[in-house]
Amino acid sequence: MLIDLLRKDAVISPYFCDECKENDVSIEIDKSIDAADILIIKVDDYYNANVPLAIRPKSPDCLIIQRCSDNTFILYIVELKNIKNQDGFTVAGIEEKFITCLDDFMSVRFGHYFHNNSYNYRNIRLFFISDPFHFKDDPEKQLKMRGHKLDLLIAIRIPKYFDKHLYIDPKIPNPKINNCRANVS
Repeated sequence: MLIDLLRKDAVISPYFCDECKENDVSIEIDKSIDAADILIIKVDDYYNANVPLAIRPKSPDCLIIQRCSDNTFILYIVELKNIKNQDGFTVAGIEEKFITCLDDFMSVRFGHYFHNNSYNYRNIRLFFISDPFHFKDDPEKQLKMRGHKLDLLIAIRIPKYFDKHLYIDPKIPNPKINNCRANVS
């Protein structure tokens, strides 16, 4: 099974962690999820340690693998940004991070794990977790604002992976991953 195989891999195991968090921005994990059903990989740490700076691609903070049943999973690719305004990121830079994870990390470097026909990916979620417009402090502000960088992120069409159309989903800190064994979605 995917999570068990990854846990045995000596190359990737140093990059496992218990939480996906950076600079006070995080994604919460439902406490009802069994520890055996979730694996968090610090993708950015992997690239920083294994790829020379001159050729290092931009990469997301975390890849979270959640088992929903024996061979059914939800994958979350997560980029965390604690920024004060929209100048703290570029749309192209965020897109590149997700593409690096999908094209290189999951398809080339560790493709022998992820590209296995016995696994069913119920969903693949691309989360950009940030609040550059301070929506958390003023939720109604989001309804009034149009045409900002987050709208551009939503509009990006990521190439199809694992027979799924993927889109970047901006989230205000700190969203929660719910137990997929308890919820059928």
